[in-house]
Parts: sequence; structure tokens; C-alpha cells
Amino acid sequence: MPNSDTEHSRKLRAKTASARKKRIIAEGGHDLRVLLEAECYLKLQAIVESRVGISRRAVVIEMIDREYRLLNKTPKEDKLDQLDIINDQIGR
Repeated sequence: MPNSDTEHSRKLRAKTASARKKRIIAEGGHDLRVLLEAECYLKLQAIVESRVGISRRAVVIEMIDREYRLLNKTPKEDKLDQLDIINDQIGR
């Protein structure tokens, strides 16, 4: 049996995960659980699978960050982003 499958290893991983969760909550974080309907979950899974090596958690955080930036943009920043998109499309 590989070491990672031993009872001791499982207990260590659980202890580490618990400590991390407690630390994040103590720092003002929140344990958020979301129940997704099948269609929404499949969309999320498609995004995750298109990004090799990226977790569902990381994809959700990225989507939240992107939405937050969009909510807090000034008109000037929005125009600069549009120029960046155009430059990317034409290869500059």
C-alpha cells in the first residue's frame, strides 16, 4: 500500500485541511457551499476541463474577480481594455 493511502496519511491530510479551513475563516474568509443544478454544473465542469490543471475553486475565484473588476471599472479603464482586446486580435 502506498504511503498516501495509509490511515496515518489520511488523518494528516484531514488535520491539515481542517487547520487551513480554520485559518481562512479566522482571517475573515467564508466556507461557501453551493448546490448547482445539473446544467449549471456541466457548464462549470466544461470551463474547468478547458483549463488543464485548474481547480473548480480557482475557476470560481477567477470568475468572481473578473465580475468584481467589471463592476468597479471607470469608463476610461473600460476603453483601455477594449483597446487591449483589439490589439490582441490584430496581433500587436
